[in-house]
Order: sequence, then structure tokens, then C-alpha cells
Amino acid sequence: MAIENSIVTIHRIPEITISSGMDWISVASFLITAVIVVVSARATIKGHEKTVSSQQETAFKHFLKSSRQGWINELRDTCSCFIAAALNVQRLNNVREGQSTHLTKLFSIDPAEHAKAISSWTGDHVAAIAELNRLKAKIQLLLNPQELDAENLMVAVNYVSDVCDQVGASARIPCDDVIRLCQVILKIEWDRAKSGE
Repeated sequence: MAIENSIVTIHRIPEITISSGMDWISVASFLITAVIVVVSARATIKGHEKTVSSQQETAFKHFLKSSRQGWINELRDTCSCFIAAALNVQRLNNVREGQSTHLTKLFSIDPAEHAKAISSWTGDHVAAIAELNRLKAKIQLLLNPQELDAENLMVAVNYVSDVCDQVGASARIPCDDVIRLCQVILKIEWDRAKSGE
């Protein structure tokens, strides 16, 4: 086996140059990707803001509608209780008027029993008037004094309150006026609640 030797001589060391020029295509791709990410993030944020705003508006409309419905129910109930209280006051006055002859006879027969009957009627009458006034005040507090229909209802309520405590007067027709005026207000408010005003 023979070993061969060879010698290679290099007269000059080769130069190696590395060109690290910009790859403009990669840079442009990166910038376009960054712009797309920013634009899509902003679009997502705007969409989210619109959704949140829409949900808040819907929740507010729902709250307003349920609040109005509660107010409508409260006014309806209070007006019906007011009418019942007014008719109760009138009933008490009619009972007293119908028993006046009996009470006069009772006074001559048994003054203590007469005083007891008068005291009982007075207690019932005072309680009925107090309830009537409480309901009248509640109706007034439920209404907007700036609205003409509310003002008309309060005029009718005040009239019923006066008439029902007069002996011999009938509160039925004035009570019907209260019902009619209350229905007008309730209808207007119901339409407002349905439309979301």
C-alpha cells in the first residue's frame, strides 16, 4: 500500500462576503399583517361596544316598560280602592240618615245606647274619611301635575271626595267620571310602555 502525499497550496485566501440586504417582501408582509391585526382588533372593539350599547338600551327599555307597567297597575288599583272608599263613606252617611229617626227615639229611651251608636258610627266614619283622604293623596302623588289629563282626574277625585260625604248626594256618576278619566291616562301610559318611550 502506498501513501501518497499531496500538497495543495493556496496563494490567496478566498473572500467570503455575506450580503444581508433587506428582504422587502418579508418586511411588507409583516407590516400588512400588523395593520390587519390592528384593524381587526379595532373592528372587534367597535362591534363589542355596539353590542354592549344595544344591550344597555334594551335593558333600559325593559326596565322602563316594567316600571311603567307597575305604575299603571298601582294607579288602577289606587283609583279602584278610592272609588270603593268613597262609596263606603256615602253608605255610612246613608245609614246614619236612615237611622236618624231610630237614633232620636233611642236617645229618649236609652241615652247611653244612643251615645254608643253615635260613637260607633263616628269611629267608622272617621276611619272611612281617613282612608278616602289617604287614597286621594296617593292618586295625587302618582300623577304628573304637568299633564292635563292628570289635572282633570284630580278635579274629579276632589269632587267625588266632597260629594260622597254629603247627605243625600249620589257619588255614583262622579265615580264613573273618575273611572273614565283614569282609563284615559292608563291607555296613554300603556301605549307609551308598549312603544318604549
